[in-house]
Amino acid sequence: MLAATGGVCDAEDKVALNLSIFVLTKTDMTSLIITPKNDSELKLLKKLLKGLGIANHALTAEEKEDFGLAILMKEADRSKKVSRETIMKKLK
Repeated sequence: MLAATGGVCDAEDKVALNLSIFVLTKTDMTSLIITPKNDSELKLLKKLLKGLGIANHALTAEEKEDFGLAILMKEADRSKKVSRETIMKKLK
């Protein structure tokens, strides 16, 4: 069974096309992000998920940006060290 991360988005008439649907599975905490091509596809997916009893959450542009930043931070090369002096010079 699937569980909601933020509840079902009900604003059918005001959903922006840049939103993605985020679905979190309860058993292994795996996530699925689906980005529909257009408004009608978004409405169809939401209707299907609701019909299957799968709660979902529409991501805002800010939430998608946060996910992207988190991925970039995770993939960053952490093997190189930078001295405090170098950082302070860059900040000035």
